[in-house]
Parts: sequence; structure tokens; C-alpha cells
Amino acid sequence: MNPAVIFVIMCTFGLDLAFEKSVWVNLSIILGCIVFLSLKKAALKKIMLALLWSAPLVLGTGWSQYLYARQDNWHAALIYASRAEAYLFLALILLLPYTLEKILANLRDHLHLPEHFMYGLLAALNMAGHIRAEWRRIRYAFLLKHKSASVLNPKLYVKIIVYALSLADDLAQATTAQGFDALNVRTHVQYDYLPKRQWLLAGLIFLLLIGSNFLNLW
Repeated sequence: MNPAVIFVIMCTFGLDLAFEKSVWVNLSIILGCIVFLSLKKAALKKIMLALLWSAPLVLGTGWSQYLYARQDNWHAALIYASRAEAYLFLALILLLPYTLEKILANLRDHLHLPEHFMYGLLAALNMAGHIRAEWRRIRYAFLLKHKSASVLNPKLYVKIIVYALSLADDLAQATTAQGFDALNVRTHVQYDYLPKRQWLLAGLIFLLLIGSNFLNLW
């Protein structure tokens, strides 16, 4: 399924879940996401790590509802805990099977995401790895000189800011050399075709979700 369709499903389902008060609906969404991730052969290790990191939030949300809900404490706790997990899995079906570049490219092609924003975001994210590596090198240099390498040391931030500005300047020169102009339309090396049946399938699933609101499921 196209990432643009998955993005729309994630947003619309997330909005509906904010008003949905059904444990069964939340569990159905989680199960559907698990099936989708298994079909896409998503890395099980990454899913387990996401569940591990989200566990304190899920348990804390459920426990707070159990303690302070005005009525039916167990039901309220299960609703909010399962809702948090449903939000997590909705994010995973977009972020695990597809690369960030593919997601942004499809949002540009099918949902009219501005190209300038897309390329600017990709450039910033690609620079993040270089900045992390430079941060480690700066800290090592401080330690070799027997200076404080604490994150509270403002000199560290001055040096990393200077490096980031230099990196941004190099990036600007590189894009200019490659002929990039913010006022012109860029050619696309690859275009992902989006069948209309995927939109119909997403709409059908969303209608089923809306219909569940009138069934008063537990």
C-alpha cells in the first residue's frame, strides 16, 4: 500500500480514536496493524523496542485512569491504555515498512507536500548524523586537553553551532552547483503510481470504523 494512503489512514484513525471509547475498536486497530506489519515483514526487533519504550506511558495512562476515573475504573483504564498502543501501531505501519525519503516523496506526489519543505527536511535529517559525529569528536578533543566535556559546558555548543553553520553553507553551495533553484520545478527520478482502489479501501475501512461508533462496543 502506498505511504500516502497509510499517512491518511494514520491521521483519520488517530482523530477518530480521540473520541472513540471502545476497547474492542482499539484492539481491532492494533490487530490490523500487526497483520499489516507482518505482511510487510517489518523488523520484529524494532516493534519490540517500540513496545518496550512505550510501556511506561501505556501503564501510567491505564493506572491513572484506574485510580481517578469517576466510574467503571477498569474499563476506563483499558480504554486509554489500548488507545495509546493503537496510536503507537498506527505510527509503526508508516515508519517501519517505508524509508523517510519514500514517505516524503509520496506525500509530495499525492498529497501536494511542498517540495521545498521536503528537500529541506531531508537535508536537515541527513546532516544530523554528521553533527552527532562532530559532537563526539569535539568532546574527545576537550577530554584530551583535560577540559570539561560536560553537556553544561557552553563552549561545546559554540563549536557545534559553528560546525552546523559551516555544514549548512556547504549544503547550500552543493545544491546551487547541482542546479537546484527554489523557484523552479524539479524533475522526479521515480514516481510511485497510486491506484484508486487503495483510496477506496482506505475509505471503506474508515467507514467501518465510523460505523462502530454507533454500535456501543465495550
